[in-house]
Amino acid sequence: MPINVSNRVEKINLEQDVNLAKCSTMKSGGTADLFCYPTDIQELRAALAFARERSIPVTVLGGMSNTLISDEGIEGLTIGTARLNKVKKRGNLLSVLAGTRLEKAIDGAIEEGLGGLEHFYGIPGTIGGALWGNAGAHDHQISETVLFADFLDLHGNLFRKQIIQSEFSYRMSPYKGRSDLILYEVHLALNPISDTHTLKTIALGYKQRRIEQQQFRHPSLGSIFKNPPGHKAGALLEGLGLKGTRIGGAQIAPHHANMIINVDGSATSTDIRNLIDMAKEKVFQKHGITLEEEITFVGRW
Repeated sequence: MPINVSNRVEKINLEQDVNLAKCSTMKSGGTADLFCYPTDIQELRAALAFARERSIPVTVLGGMSNTLISDEGIEGLTIGTARLNKVKKRGNLLSVLAGTRLEKAIDGAIEEGLGGLEHFYGIPGTIGGALWGNAGAHDHQISETVLFADFLDLHGNLFRKQIIQSEFSYRMSPYKGRSDLILYEVHLALNPISDTHTLKTIALGYKQRRIEQQQFRHPSLGSIFKNPPGHKAGALLEGLGLKGTRIGGAQIAPHHANMIINVDGSATSTDIRNLIDMAKEKVFQKHGITLEEEITFVGRW
């Protein structure tokens, strides 16, 4: 049953016991105790005030394409950013609310004659999640295109941070792992392009490669592990013969050893995590290398 939250003139509905598996690209995980989709900054502040007044934890989820949600669900209030999805051009600056799907942001940039994001076409998830984890493809990282970003703290205060490249690294940002910041809007400095048709063709080509690599054939979270220095995680796992290894409904993809797929829709998050732990242990035993997850574990683990 929805709970209506009012904070002066701001109102937002909170849903109870929301099934998160249907929202995740992995199609696994439990429920959120409370869940909401704010549509603007006022509703976001109202939700934060509700949680603060009741001293309950807040979890923010974007596209859930890089997040493994516990089968035991998420405590407190979970905020989904999917309805914070506006794109606006200001000269060569593209301002994108954090819940905007990455492909929508790229389409918007190309339509406005701005290039620089096409390398990332086909990556699932949101622009906020991409910056949070410093997503990358084809020797480019999303942080390279971002000039500054706007955040809220848990009291609803809005502030701006300049993006400093030295604070970012491979699949890592200075915000990852922090629960006291909510990414609200990303501002990208892009390049004017006159031939938008060619740019869109290039972008679609990057997505087609992902399709041909079967990245969308089964529910997954994409690459599970970061590449350790001097190695490819997929090659290490493949060298151990782990392709196709299965625990419950979770399987190391037969086509890519650094992906775990929900092969028949029955995988639990526990199955997936057990498979992750098993793969890490085997790599460590053989090579003395501790693989680091690229994905994030969220909820009651």
